[in-house]
Amino acid sequence: MKIQSPSSNILNQTQQTGNKLLEQLATGKKVNSAADDAAALQIIDRLTSQQNCYGKNHSKLHRTSHNPSPYVATYFHVNTNLIQ
Repeated sequence: MKIQSPSSNILNQTQQTGNKLLEQLATGKKVNSAADDAAALQIIDRLTSQQNCYGKNHSKLHRTSHNPSPYVATYFHVNTNLIQ
């Protein structure tokens, strides 16, 4: 039978708090799990996925802006057909 003294309970709580603070410091995030703040974690995950999507779209746009010739050729082809 294990008997818990008040001092050992305080020690355990102190260690858990210290571990949580070290995790926050290591990741640079205040919310690391649903136990920290479930609603905030859900919002953070949604915003992160939106940001990743916007980053991918920006990357695609950046690649196409470096090579506009297919779009210019299509424009001139359509414009020429309209004039004739």
